[in-house]
Amino acid sequence: ALDQPLSGSFYNDALSAEGQASRRPAVVTATSLEKHLSIVIMALLYGLAFAGLAAANLRPNCPHFTDYAATLHEPFSEGVHKLAYQRPPPECRTASYPEVEKTITEMKALVKDPDLYRLFENTFPNTLDTTVAWTGAAEDNADEELSFIITGDINAEWLRDSSNQLQSYRSLLTRNSSAGSLAALYRGAINLQARYVRFAPHCNAFQPPAESEIAPTDNEAGGASDHIYPQYPTYSFFECKYELDSLAAFLQLSHDYHAATADKDFFARFNWSKAVAVLLNTTDALRTGTYAADGTLNPSPALFERRAVSASETLSNSGNGAPTQAGTGMVRSFFRPSDDSCIYQLFVPANMMFARYLNSCAEIMDGIDAGLAERMRESAKVVREGIEAHGKTTHPKFGEIYSYEVDGFGSHNIM
Repeated sequence: ALDQPLSGSFYNDALSAEGQASRRPAVVTATSLEKHLSIVIMALLYGLAFAGLAAANLRPNCPHFTDYAATLHEPFSEGVHKLAYQRPPPECRTASYPEVEKTITEMKALVKDPDLYRLFENTFPNTLDTTVAWTGAAEDNADEELSFIITGDINAEWLRDSSNQLQSYRSLLTRNSSAGSLAALYRGAINLQARYVRFAPHCNAFQPPAESEIAPTDNEAGGASDHIYPQYPTYSFFECKYELDSLAAFLQLSHDYHAATADKDFFARFNWSKAVAVLLNTTDALRTGTYAADGTLNPSPALFERRAVSASETLSNSGNGAPTQAGTGMVRSFFRPSDDSCIYQLFVPANMMFARYLNSCAEIMDGIDAGLAERMRESAKVVREGIEAHGKTTHPKFGEIYSYEVDGFGSHNIM
């Protein structure tokens, strides 16, 4: 089962929301856990944020976008810089929505500088042009839409990245029940993220769902040398660095869809509330300190070790990370949004993000599970209070500021 791709039916057989956060701590070897190899290929002159999807995976006659983006394509802009037109041909784009194309056309009349407009024309649709690797439905429920949004240069989905990639189109998002709509793309992304969070809340990046029939991507930097707990199916995740902002990103995406559409009914239809329950159990467990009052090591709800030449790729202290004080109210994070390990695990920006979107998503939960909604609000409140009590420092020039990371013992760093 550990080598089986993650599908709806496999997931439902493998795990319940109630049991997810109760596994016994142990260090285990994940034979296909890999290092994040995200090397974002940026063509700055052309404003390409991602040098993205291997469109050839879905369209055999189309060039890989990394190759396509390395060549200058006509027509060039009429400005001083003569910038190339770097969107893939329409037949090679991974997704297209009329409201996005209409916006691109309308912006031409508003942006007078032809070079600046070309930057917008190339970059605004880039997520849709190059990273919507697959859309479809769950194998065990044809009504459950799924969207697999890859990070850009790797054929895997990061919770944080996919949430932020879709933010570009939030202003165009409206309520629409049609299967081919922009709203459906969002719903599919939320449903797939909910599956990932339910199954592996300590992981940050995931393989394609089994329904897509897209082959898993090798992460050559990881493998047998990585030790993680809990252990998850090796063909279901790409990397398992626990990052609080990844869980917050799932909440952010949920908030974005609800704020734009007021579609509360969607969240009650599938597994969203179960994913939030797992998320809460996971983060509650990560409020514990590294050591007990008698100095013994507390059992950790998650562990990560990697053989690496850089300290930022692994955790010290046998996979536990630097010592963290209990009782602050804040939630630990092993890694930063850069996928580099935290120096101190009470990572203030991620705690801020988590509290903000946990609180806003409680409004969605009110109509599904009032008790869970109350837990969400209380957890957000505790985190906010913890930030105010433990997440600040006094700077000699700027006075009281928020730290970047703290450990609860008094140590901190700032950025």
